[in-house]
Amino acid sequence: MEKVIRDDYVFDIDIEKTKSFYSDTPKIFDCLSEYLPELTHFMALLGIDIEKPVKYDPNDTYDLLYTTFGTVASKNGYELDFYGEDKFVSVVVISARKNSITIEVFGITLKKE
Repeated sequence: MEKVIRDDYVFDIDIEKTKSFYSDTPKIFDCLSEYLPELTHFMALLGIDIEKPVKYDPNDTYDLLYTTFGTVASKNGYELDFYGEDKFVSVVVISARKNSITIEVFGITLKKE
């Protein structure tokens, strides 16, 4: 288990199980990892491949769901915020079942070509 601390959240993550889960999942997007490097780094610490959400709208990156395996504790349960130039993304721990954590990422907006 790997400990990841961000704000008042403390995650104990089964990195091997999470990375294995994402290694078997096809890549959905090919542009999210560069959107906000700090967010990508945080998700990688949780073992999550940001390019491979488990629930998404293929035409919209604004609301994405991810899964990691382990436990999480928080004093206030509020969202984690990430900022970049003209960018703001919120990460919410929306459920934490036994050894499974669902992470929801709000706010990634990509320019349409």
